[in-house]
Amino acid sequence: MARYQQITIEGKAYDLSHLDSFTFEFRVPEKDGKPAQVYTIEAEFSWHCFTHGIKHGEKIAEALIYWHGREQRLFDERRYHLSKRLPEIIRNLGSRKCYHTGRGNYSKVEFLNDNDVRAEYAIFF
Repeated sequence: MARYQQITIEGKAYDLSHLDSFTFEFRVPEKDGKPAQVYTIEAEFSWHCFTHGIKHGEKIAEALIYWHGREQRLFDERRYHLSKRLPEIIRNLGSRKCYHTGRGNYSKVEFLNDNDVRAEYAIFF
């Protein structure tokens, strides 16, 4: 199971333990004569949940660089804060409306943001 360590950027600590992998049961209720089914799901989260790719010509602060293996990305505080919602979103996918984005393995879900405004969150599966 993947486990994330806390990181410190410009003197500020960011706890990443909410992105530790976990296993849960996903239940599909009986419907139209089909029996109920139970699936065991293992959820894992990548560093893309709290970083973004470096754009060509983008000016970067060295302190924001996050390395994973050979890949270099930039810490993204907005993505980091959104990532705190991911475990709850994944555990409750069965009760959420999910929409295909037209981008392959991506889906988006609706949630209420910190200002109680409906927002969409794109998730890669």
